Amino acid sequence: MPEHGPVNTNSCRQWIDAYGITFPVLADSNKEIYHMYARSLPTNIVIDREMVIQMKLVGWPGFNNTVKNQILSKIEELIGQ
Repeated sequence: MPEHGPVNTNSCRQWIDAYGITFPVLADSNKEIYHMYARSLPTNIVIDREMVIQMKLVGWPGFNNTVKNQILSKIEELIGQ
């Protein structure tokens, strides 16, 4: 992944594949979602069907299994609702 994050869809896809991410990832190329919900990079946001933020992780804690599992757990919880 480039130092400042994905710069296009192809590099984003490579980053997703490299980290084994299986949950949906929004490619916010025009920064619409960024301007609505985020103020620093990176920001990981889980939004429910009603567009309500259910989880927000700001900064780079290192994308390890703990962070990945937190996100997956929240997504699975929301899918089950």
